[in-house]
Amino acid sequence: ANGPSPGLRQWFYTITSAPTVRVDGKVFDPNGPFPDAASNFQQQHIDNAYAAPTSFTMVVRHEFKDADSIIINIDVASSAAYTPSSSTYLRVALTETLHFTTAPGSNGELDFHHMVRQMYPNATGTKLTTPFTAGVNQSFEIRALAPSYVKKGGKVHVSAWLQDDADNKTIHQSAKSPITFPTSVANHNQTTEEVNLYPNPCANITMLTWRAANNGNAEVIV
Repeated sequence: ANGPSPGLRQWFYTITSAPTVRVDGKVFDPNGPFPDAASNFQQQHIDNAYAAPTSFTMVVRHEFKDADSIIINIDVASSAAYTPSSSTYLRVALTETLHFTTAPGSNGELDFHHMVRQMYPNATGTKLTTPFTAGVNQSFEIRALAPSYVKKGGKVHVSAWLQDDADNKTIHQSAKSPITFPTSVANHNQTTEEVNLYPNPCANITMLTWRAANNGNAEVIV
């Protein structure tokens, strides 16, 4: 299940089929025979977009609170003064990478990377009205409900981007938050008992085995 946000973004970019590629809000090869076909998308297109100059920097962090809430913090700065247009927005998406053991569709695909699961505060985003002073951060905090269908300890990011709809949907900067589960757990060994983890390092799942020399109760805190 998904909320309405992914569908609204699809129509924002006039996407009618998948897979379709947009770079910097636009088709990546406007003069080619198939200007937005994923089969024609090459590493060079990514390198060109990455090398494009921008005055903006962005840092994104997120934290799940309780069982149903998320806190998102975003810091945006510009090395030069910038006045947002009347159509400049900060857009924020909760994305998740999913793996299925049985294909959910008819094409056999099992892995779905960085799927948009929800947008905050909505698909339109937050309209920016305050001019940027060179070298000064603007900070944004979003406190909202996290969808129940998103696995909070899974491969979840928050992606954010600064976009000017009036300038041909140009994206001035983007960033994503790190995954928030630990990536390594150290083994603990003593002379009378042993704890092992496999795999180690681990992502979001590991197997713990415990061997003790004497009968008794044990407490494991992770």
